[in-house]
Amino acid sequence: VVAVIRLSTPVNRVDKTLNALLKNMLFAVILVSLLTSWVSYYFSRRIGRPLEEMSEVANAYAQGDFSEKIEIPKSAELAQLASSLNKMGLDVNEKIQLIQQERNEREAVLSSMDEGVLAVDAAARIITINKGAAKLLGLRRKKDRMQPLHEVVKNHHILEMVDALLDKAEVLKQEVVQHGITDTHLRLHGTRLLNANDESIGALLVIQDFTRLKKLEQMRSDFVANVSHELKTPITSVKGFVETLLDGAIHEPEE
Repeated sequence: VVAVIRLSTPVNRVDKTLNALLKNMLFAVILVSLLTSWVSYYFSRRIGRPLEEMSEVANAYAQGDFSEKIEIPKSAELAQLASSLNKMGLDVNEKIQLIQQERNEREAVLSSMDEGVLAVDAAARIITINKGAAKLLGLRRKKDRMQPLHEVVKNHHILEMVDALLDKAEVLKQEVVQHGITDTHLRLHGTRLLNANDESIGALLVIQDFTRLKKLEQMRSDFVANVSHELKTPITSVKGFVETLLDGAIHEPEE
């Protein structure tokens, strides 16, 4: 061995270097975590909060409350979405109000009609019934709505007519008797309900009570029969006298 070189450093010096490095790394990790948290919070407030608000307003729209409006956020994409939702709510609200107005007008017209109006869907469930039809058929407007017609109407003539209409009969007319404490004479006019594609979606019945007219016709018939009976005897007597005169009695003043 010609020579030996020994190099060394104190252990505490290495520990100091490692500790300094760990401190720097820990500081960097904390700094990055804080920065990441701040960025996440910023974007959650900038994007998440408007989305939460849109979700709340959309739920209100779904429950029929269209008074809520979305505040337009600063983000261009979210601003467009918020504007679209606000416009959708306004349009849907206008359409619902128009539908309600048309329904109220239709109900007012149906309620003021003397004739009964009864509509059923393709499964023969009652979808529309006015006061006149409910009174003539002994139904309850609210309770019997969407009930199968065969379960609430007992007049087999009406049921057969509705079945025929649902089985693609175009227009049917019929006179039936509704039995009860007093018999009611009904005149039915039925037609199919069609959608925009001319597909059958149900049937419509217009029911008219002509019991009073029927009674008047019966009274007229009875009157004619009674008058005929009352006139029969005197006319027979007059006829006999005329025949007697024709047989020559006209030349015998005493006779």
